[in-house]
Amino acid sequence: MDTHLQSYQIRYVRHPFTQNYHVTLVGYPRQNAVIQPAAFIRATGVHPRAVLGAAQIDWAAAAAFGFTVTEGAAAV
Repeated sequence: MDTHLQSYQIRYVRHPFTQNYHVTLVGYPRQNAVIQPAAFIRATGVHPRAVLGAAQIDWAAAAAFGFTVTEGAAAV
């Protein structure tokens, strides 16, 4: 299956002081990123006041966040 057509699950938490989102790509070991709020909200569509949760992202968003995704891994 083409990795560009898959969606990926992320978990996120917003840091209370810096306001950046700490994001983990589910199913991929050691795939973590710290994303600035504007970029995270634009790419995921979460509410600006969201502080904790999970979301689906596409390959382009995963790549923009700096995640390394490969075919045959834990895509949703």
